[in-house]
Amino acid sequence: DKNRFGTLSRNSTLSANSTTQSSANTIQQQINQAEELTNQALTEEDWAMLLKGANVCKFTKDQIIINEGQQYQRLFHLTKGRCRVERTGNKLGTMKEKETFGEISFLEGSGAAVTVIADEDEIELQIIEGYFVNRLFNLRDGIEGRFYHYLSTILARRLLAGRQ
Repeated sequence: DKNRFGTLSRNSTLSANSTTQSSANTIQQQINQAEELTNQALTEEDWAMLLKGANVCKFTKDQIIINEGQQYQRLFHLTKGRCRVERTGNKLGTMKEKETFGEISFLEGSGAAVTVIADEDEIELQIIEGYFVNRLFNLRDGIEGRFYHYLSTILARRLLAGRQ
């Protein structure tokens, strides 16, 4: 769609903008689908069992919850407040109530990919230790598959969000 001067015409620009908007809409739809799958991955009974063994911890504004590079064998489930996510000092996003984080370090046994910091005065987390999850796998049939499905949907949602 070049005009006689060899530059792109307005119609070409509008077409590119609508393609970009369509792509963003598609990614948002995929994120919404991944979020729905995340919410369905574990049953209420699964959650009750997982949280039964969790430790409740409270944090205050600007307190570091997870330090980038530090190894954790646990998951963090945010039950009250908001947290900000940073990598090398740059803000990447926020976590809100009912979100789980720490899954990369949990799965890989490696250092945390990001730093998570309390972003409000009163933050409450339920921390689920890896050893407890492993014990639970022996006590509740089928939870292993549902648990790893849950973690994979979290990762898929984060990957899609990064493409926005």
